[in-house]
Amino acid sequence: MECITCKSPNRVIAKFCKSCGVAIVSTPATTSTVSATGASQFDELDALVGLDEVKAQLKKQINAAVNMRKAGFSYDKHNLFTILVGDSGTGKNTIVNALGAVLFKNGITTQNAVKAVAAAEFGEFARDLKTNIDNAKGGILFIDNVHQLVPSGYQPGQSTQIDKLYAEIESRPPDPIIVLASKEDGFREYLKANPEVNNRFNLKFYLPVLTLDQMVALAEKTIQDQRYTQQDSFSAKLKNRLSFLFRNQSDAEQAVKIGKGGFLVLKEVNNVISDHFADLDIQFPPQMLLETDIKGQVYIPKTAAEVLADLDDFVGMDSVKSFIRNLVNLTAIQQKDAALNGNADIIGAHMILTGNPGTGKTTLAKKLGEIFAASGILSSGHVIEADRSKLVGQYVGETPLLVQKACDEAMGGVLFIDEAYTLMQNDQDTYGQEAIDTLIKRMEDDRGKFIMIAAGYQKQMQNFIDANPGMKSRVKDNIFNLPDYNSAQLLQILRGFVKKGGFELQPEADTKAATVLQEMFDQRSRDFGNARDVRSLYEAILNKRAARISAATSENYDRILLEADVPKQETDLSTGVDVILSELNQLTGLGGVKTEISEVIDFLQGEKLRNASGTKKMSISLHFVFSGNPGTGKTTVARILAKIFKGLGVLPSDKLIEVTDKDLVSGYVGQTSVQTNKVIDSAMGGVLFIDEAYTLSKGISSGGGGFGSEAIDTLLKRMEDDRGKFIVIAAGYSKEMGDFLNSNPGLDSRFSKKITFDDYLPDELNQIMLSMIKQNGFSVDDAAQQTVKQYLADVYQKRDKRFANGRTVRNAFEDIVQIQSKRIIKQKNDGLPYDALAIMAADIPFQATKDVSVSDILAELNNLTGLQAVKNEINSLISFLEIQKMRQPAGYNSATALNLHLIFKGRPGTGKTTVARILASIFKALHVLPIGQLIETDRKDLVGQYVGHTAKQTSDVIDSAMGGVLFIDEAYTLIPEGNPNDFGKEAVDTLLKRMEDDKGKFIVIAAGYPGDMDRFVASNEGLASRFPKVINFEDYKPNELYDIFEGMLAKNELTLAQADTDKVQALFENMYNTRDEHFANGRSVRNLFERSMEKQAVRLSLLKQQGTDITPLINEIIYTDLID
Repeated sequence: MECITCKSPNRVIAKFCKSCGVAIVSTPATTSTVSATGASQFDELDALVGLDEVKAQLKKQINAAVNMRKAGFSYDKHNLFTILVGDSGTGKNTIVNALGAVLFKNGITTQNAVKAVAAAEFGEFARDLKTNIDNAKGGILFIDNVHQLVPSGYQPGQSTQIDKLYAEIESRPPDPIIVLASKEDGFREYLKANPEVNNRFNLKFYLPVLTLDQMVALAEKTIQDQRYTQQDSFSAKLKNRLSFLFRNQSDAEQAVKIGKGGFLVLKEVNNVISDHFADLDIQFPPQMLLETDIKGQVYIPKTAAEVLADLDDFVGMDSVKSFIRNLVNLTAIQQKDAALNGNADIIGAHMILTGNPGTGKTTLAKKLGEIFAASGILSSGHVIEADRSKLVGQYVGETPLLVQKACDEAMGGVLFIDEAYTLMQNDQDTYGQEAIDTLIKRMEDDRGKFIMIAAGYQKQMQNFIDANPGMKSRVKDNIFNLPDYNSAQLLQILRGFVKKGGFELQPEADTKAATVLQEMFDQRSRDFGNARDVRSLYEAILNKRAARISAATSENYDRILLEADVPKQETDLSTGVDVILSELNQLTGLGGVKTEISEVIDFLQGEKLRNASGTKKMSISLHFVFSGNPGTGKTTVARILAKIFKGLGVLPSDKLIEVTDKDLVSGYVGQTSVQTNKVIDSAMGGVLFIDEAYTLSKGISSGGGGFGSEAIDTLLKRMEDDRGKFIVIAAGYSKEMGDFLNSNPGLDSRFSKKITFDDYLPDELNQIMLSMIKQNGFSVDDAAQQTVKQYLADVYQKRDKRFANGRTVRNAFEDIVQIQSKRIIKQKNDGLPYDALAIMAADIPFQATKDVSVSDILAELNNLTGLQAVKNEINSLISFLEIQKMRQPAGYNSATALNLHLIFKGRPGTGKTTVARILASIFKALHVLPIGQLIETDRKDLVGQYVGHTAKQTSDVIDSAMGGVLFIDEAYTLIPEGNPNDFGKEAVDTLLKRMEDDKGKFIVIAAGYPGDMDRFVASNEGLASRFPKVINFEDYKPNELYDIFEGMLAKNELTLAQADTDKVQALFENMYNTRDEHFANGRSVRNLFERSMEKQAVRLSLLKQQGTDITPLINEIIYTDLID
């Protein structure tokens, strides 16, 4: 039992509060006993005010228990284990006492006893838990304020004091009946995290706060039960007094003084009775309560005409006003009809209000409550405000409890659901659907007892209406859109604020305010606050007025608002745009980017001039695609563009919302659209910058696309629906962004502005580095500057897909500082002078390498045995490239260069790999390729083992070859004969695409047997055009095979016995003439050489064992070492 004076918990049987000593007032249900013969089995429950759902569920269980007992069956009392969740004054203690009496009366318990344990006493109670529970057997064990036993910041799995109770009741029969009571805060999360607790308690109730009608009924019943009578005028004043208290109990400060719910009523009745006997009027019977006994403020209801007059002060809303007037008139006529025939028709006035923030939805709902009460449509007209958090549960079964509670509290008034569209967030939101379904049932079951007003954005509210077909029939045509206020209405609202505040707006100030509000209206976005923004302007005016008066030297004081007090919107300042443009122009490089943006600015400024001349505003798309490698300044330029758009009045804000696919795409069905919309909402009025936007379209071309496709569709729809309210900049690699635009037909047309960010050139990289050095306070001498320049030129020359432009320079700078730090620390430790901010040439991680000349590389080629036809082809290619290099400075187009991808055809061992390595060096020496590395690969490196793996695997290998040569050995194995569906085909397709997309960035040499390579080239029409150059590697002739063998001997400091020269030459002659498909040219020679060394070792070992000195023979190979 909670003391109504100090709110301290007490035992149910307590007569006085243990904390403050004040007598405890009990409601009639608290002191109920078993009734005399003939009394109803539910008297104590029926005596409770309100709580219809609680009474219905408890009666259902009690009837089941009684009927099962009569039929000879056993009833499981676990079904009566109950959780009561409610605020102070919602009747938790009263319910428990009534239940105790009814259970005893119906023979379910053996005694009318409630063992009450407050949370503060539970620790002591739990010391001997088993015994204490046994002591409560035959009745009810009531644990109150359970939320106090849940630790603040509770985490799932965390132990609590009450866990001991669950463990104990799990192991024993359901005696006593267990009832838990708690406030809502903190306990909802606990129940969500502990479904086993929910399972142990069959009955759960979220208790509503008493409505005004229930408070009046409870007061009347309490007075009647204490055998008082009332003066005729007493009842009306009591209702008005309770109406005032009812409307103020939601205020936390007031609630401390007056109490809440049932406690408030009991306290007020006690005050009335005390005041009655404190000044007893002997003209009346002592048991008669008088109107004058009621002290304190009362609520004075207005007439319908008075409240409707207040409605006229609302700006706009003409359709709503007309509907309300018709409804009030209809009600008045029906009331007259009912007075004559006794039949009162029930009027359904549920409605939906749509509109942007600040259009007056909440204010209108509260005013409608007053109107409905004044006209007799509703009994109290109070407004219960709710949203998703108050209506949608967190675990199975909670949602109906929350909705029922909200509807119960709204009885006699208005249930106002703000942002009602969030109740059901997607098709999989079963809890949200359950909330709407439960709400619709209550709207029908309690028709005329409360009015539901749902509000939210116009477009999103359609989802709320469509969630259940019954919603449309419940609200009928009562759907009203409150449009954004126009500039004249915004000025009217401002004048209303000024008048209400007791100020006067100077004519010049009024004119300036009109201009400011016009600009505010023209630049509004989705988050435009309408009247809220006007209030912000009004408050800004008052702040400027206060500052003006405070700074004045004279003591003149008035309540006039001057022109100077009205703050000007900071928009369209050409000087501001010039300053922002200078910021753009100070960026290194980006010449093409700067030109593109300057053209956009010229158009926008021209458009403003045309608008000033009275022409109609053109609607153009300002969405951009920024394509280029990382570190080229895309994000920096996006930030500058956002400032420019604000400065030109294109957007009201210069905010830039930076996101990636992870911010837009959810891992759950139906959530991506919600997530993407939330991000777009946050960007309203500014710029949405989507980095690596191409990741959204991965898989779309192959028929997949997944959730990324949903994000793109949502983005496109919003770009159209909210045209001009925000700007999208999608950024990423050039090739990938092309794929992104091609993934959806709507993308290319929406992103009409496409700007390419080229890689920084070596001089620009050098300029960026020197700026970083200077900005960080370092100095750099001439020698170091020259080394930095060479270093960055080398970095640029060797750039690949990982090259990150400005970021690469930043990383290089940090490397330089790291090396410099090591140097100066060593100098300091060695006692040498040092300059902590000087960067020297030695600090640059670069060693200039001497370029190998083409003639040196050709010498290596010409030293190879045989291959004369190959050498001729390569010499011809070199000649072309050298002439091409000479042509370029003279103005010739480098596009006339040959396609340099090659096919090498020949048997194994003919030197294909060796020649490829030499060619890579030649291409580097001629600056055809920046790095010149040779990446050797074959089928196993390129072809994956499952669908989708091959393309990535092939691309990864190609990436490693960027700037060099990719040598594919046995390339024909990528297209096996008789297997057109082999994954190798995907590798070839990927290779061909990359050869086109990355033309000039790497060279491919495909090698293999002549016949197989012919089949390979014929398998795909793209191969022949990509590989126009074929070099044939003929088999080595017998003398060339002998020369190769001699070269191997010489390299290993071995010689062939002079006497065996002719025999060995004949051996190679025979090898050549008898060659078959297993003949491997140079490899066959190597195999023969290695076998000869093994046989020589065996031969010399035997001679040594026989005592022969083998020293003169150790470096000699003889004929018999070569034959079996």
